[in-house]
Amino acid sequence: MTLYVILRLERRDWMFKLIGGINTAGKTMYLEDLYLSDAASYNFIGYDNDRIRNSETCRELPVVEASDNRVLVILDLLCRCDRNILVDEIDSYVHPADRHVVYSFLKDISKEVDVIAATHDIQLTSYGDKYYTVTSDMFVVDLQEITEEEYRNIV
Repeated sequence: MTLYVILRLERRDWMFKLIGGINTAGKTMYLEDLYLSDAASYNFIGYDNDRIRNSETCRELPVVEASDNRVLVILDLLCRCDRNILVDEIDSYVHPADRHVVYSFLKDISKEVDVIAATHDIQLTSYGDKYYTVTSDMFVVDLQEITEEEYRNIV
């Protein structure tokens, strides 16, 4: 009985957290600050090579404009992630019909690690566990938890 209680207390609930808001709200800045504050705990993947901030996560597949290839590259990158994952508009340049593949994969990964995603695609909303928005000035980014309905209205 005691062992069960100890295991239950150590159990972690992983989540898929979504950040929405207008383009200038500071979503990317929030993800970058979070990554830079503890890079050993996070993988950071964005929509292009400049946004891949993890030396262990590298592209070995050539990137072409075809959506199918983008999906393969994204899934390959996500498979290499061994820590919590920050994704910044990972669905950019992926055809809307193919995005559900990426979103489903992110949702599955969030059962093992925390996934925090910034996106403008309302389709991703139904995959999330928690929803946030950010406000920022030049020095401070403020993260605020919101409801799913509020999230849908700002994405």
